[in-house]
Amino acid sequence: MKVFRITALLMLGLLVASCATTTTRTHPTLSDQLHHVNSVVIVPPRVEIEYVTLTGENERMPDQEGVIRSQLLTIAERELRTHGYEVVPFDFDEALTEDNELAYLVTQVREGFDNAKEDMSLGKQISVEKASTLAISVGEAANIIAARTGADAILVMRYSGFDKSDGYVAKDVGTSLLVGILTMGQVIPLSATSGAFTECALIDGMTGEILWADVKGGMLNASVADSAMDSLPDDVDPG
Repeated sequence: MKVFRITALLMLGLLVASCATTTTRTHPTLSDQLHHVNSVVIVPPRVEIEYVTLTGENERMPDQEGVIRSQLLTIAERELRTHGYEVVPFDFDEALTEDNELAYLVTQVREGFDNAKEDMSLGKQISVEKASTLAISVGEAANIIAARTGADAILVMRYSGFDKSDGYVAKDVGTSLLVGILTMGQVIPLSATSGAFTECALIDGMTGEILWADVKGGMLNASVADSAMDSLPDDVDPG
């Protein structure tokens, strides 16, 4: 009987291991790709925070969005350096106001990533094996941005959050729908008065392919960016 129990436990362990899932996505030849990626430029994060009301006339929170955007940049720079990458300094804010073509390219990359997220099922738990077999490109705009900035790769980020009004908290109608839309399946308690998620992706500046991507949900602050970037792969040969 003891041997049977041990065997059963071993079989259960193997079954659990074989069913391991993740929100992380990586390119199938990630290690090879990373050999030519030493420097990364950070595209300005998209930040959207909504004040959710009972009337449905939700309002953006620009002041809080500005604070979060600045914090995201700080976190991204720190995490990239911690993982061995050189962060390329580039003043996108100034460049985007003076260069319409660059602004268009940034929009193209963002839209390319949005389209790629569906193919990657980003935000959903899938098998670890499948998560490392996805070769998806955001298009040649990434190549042009990398060339313009002198970077080997670009990092894109999107932050989306909500803060419920007192009336909404009291009634709390439709929260499950709100959670589904904002978190793409990430777990935020239905009773939460606020929440957020961050998506991050490292994109090859030569091919436009997504080398790594992840998304994490949590509280309405910049800490979710830390969680999202925890799985960022290390530079394989930092200079």
